[in-house]
Amino acid sequence: MIIEKDINFYKRLYAIAIPVSLQTLLSLGINLADNFMIGKLGGVSLSAVAIANQFYTILHYTCLGLGNGCAVLTGQYYGAGKNKEVRSLVALLYKLTFGIVLSFITVTLLFKANIMDMYSNSAEVTNLAAEYLGMLTPTFIFMAINVVSCSWLRSIGIVKVAMLASSVSFLLKLGINYVLIFGNFGVQPMGIKGAAIATMAARGVEFLIIVVYILRYEKKVCLKLGDFKGQDKELTKLFLKKGQPVLFSDMMIALGQNGVSIVMGNISASMLAASSIATTVVQISAFTLIDLTGAAATLVSNSAGSGDTKRAYRQGVTSSMLSFITGIGSSIVIFLLRDFIVSLYTLDAYTADMTYSMLTVTSVIVFFTATGCVLSKGILRGGGDTKYLMVVDIIFLWTVSIPLGYFVGIVLGMPPWVAYLCIRLDEVFRFSICLHRLFSKKWIKVFTKTA
Repeated sequence: MIIEKDINFYKRLYAIAIPVSLQTLLSLGINLADNFMIGKLGGVSLSAVAIANQFYTILHYTCLGLGNGCAVLTGQYYGAGKNKEVRSLVALLYKLTFGIVLSFITVTLLFKANIMDMYSNSAEVTNLAAEYLGMLTPTFIFMAINVVSCSWLRSIGIVKVAMLASSVSFLLKLGINYVLIFGNFGVQPMGIKGAAIATMAARGVEFLIIVVYILRYEKKVCLKLGDFKGQDKELTKLFLKKGQPVLFSDMMIALGQNGVSIVMGNISASMLAASSIATTVVQISAFTLIDLTGAAATLVSNSAGSGDTKRAYRQGVTSSMLSFITGIGSSIVIFLLRDFIVSLYTLDAYTADMTYSMLTVTSVIVFFTATGCVLSKGILRGGGDTKYLMVVDIIFLWTVSIPLGYFVGIVLGMPPWVAYLCIRLDEVFRFSICLHRLFSKKWIKVFTKTA
């Protein structure tokens, strides 16, 4: 097996991975703050926020797809020393992002009640969710710009600004949540309305930090407002060719995850609440140890862009082996902390038992989630294998997880933890396919010479 022996690789890997890991953890911490504090309000409030955030996730994944699709290109062009092309690609990225966000905001404001009705058969939950989503809508533009900016900055090795922005955002979110949700310091308690206001304020400050940095302090590619005039047609075609599969893949994953939430919400509101807790735990445990995904994508794409495909392969294999350690660590942590995690929430006995069972399943599945993410979203995507990954990302989620979860949970009425296991089986299939693809070397595709 080929393992990267150059010590500089490990220095660069962790120089990117550690700040990215902290930034991701802090960003997830914003969601955790809602999840934990709202959990103190009871299962109805927790379920309402969970389904509203699932719909919000569609936009998040869409922007992530745009940003990561662009990052595949900017990483290679930056590795090839072509900064003019990087600036042109980033300008196109922002134009597309604005168009998508405005469309999403319009749909949300017009149909938020109808949308929330799809997620649960509880009118109490959906009405509260629609109210929360409506208040959250102004946050969409902040989140979108933050996500795509962090993606392309990471592709050229800039990660500390995202960590700083997320740190400030996290602390602000915690403080405002504490005051507004529960009514501390003489303020009237606002419940989930307070959480929505806190999210908007936190994301807004994060947005300001990132935008000011890009326009005034970023010195590697030096993006200027003048770069938004006109557009390179050849680069646009390349973006659509190589970036579109990433966008489509992430959008279909987001829609698939929403399909999963709809299935669980129609099984019971308790399952939705339990799943929300399990999902948050997976996100934190998988990325707390070391977030190798972004680092692997950056280094592999830079190596491929410079034409050194052998080095790209060594880096890919090495990153995958490191991710196995991360995955095993995540599994052990979740398994050992199941009781403690459940005790953090105010849940009825049935929901608490269901959450414990789901965390047991999660302690196994998280290995495949963590390692599969590094393989697909990091290594293979960084190497330019976007079309293949699009198929892999979509096929198992839509042909295995959602249909099987629906059949087992709703048609057969089996225990919720069994349905949850079936819903997460796509993670196992994706890991297996991507691991085979890694060793085939077919994923390394250099395209900087075509533009």
